[in-house]
Amino acid sequence: MPRVSVLMPAYNAEKYIGDAIKSILNQTFTDFELVIINDGSTDSTKQIIEQFNDKRIKYLENEENRGLSFTRNKLIAASEGEFIAWLDSDDIAYPQRLKEQVSFLDKNQKHAFVAS
Repeated sequence: MPRVSVLMPAYNAEKYIGDAIKSILNQTFTDFELVIINDGSTDSTKQIIEQFNDKRIKYLENEENRGLSFTRNKLIAASEGEFIAWLDSDDIAYPQRLKEQVSFLDKNQKHAFVAS
C-alpha cells in the first residue's frame, strides 16, 4: 500500500496536465500512487497521460463527462494510500510538497489534514 494517494481529476486539460503529472513524479517523497481520472475529455488529455510510463500511475476514465463531484468521489474510492493528496490537472506541486506534508502529519497526529 502506498503511503500517499495523489488524486487528479482531469477534464480537457491538455495544456497543463503534462506539467502537473511531472511535478508529482519528480517528488522527493516517492511512496505514492498517482490516480488520474479522465472525466470524458474531448481534447488530447488521454494521449498526454498515456505518454507517461510509470508504475505509480493508475489511470481511469469516465465514459462521459460526469463532473467534478462524481469524479472526486470515484478517485477516493480508487485510492489505496494512507493519506490523500489532491492535485488538480492544472496545478504544479513543489518537489518537496509530499515530503513536507507527510512529515508534518507524522509529527502532529492530532491534525487531520494540511493544505497549501
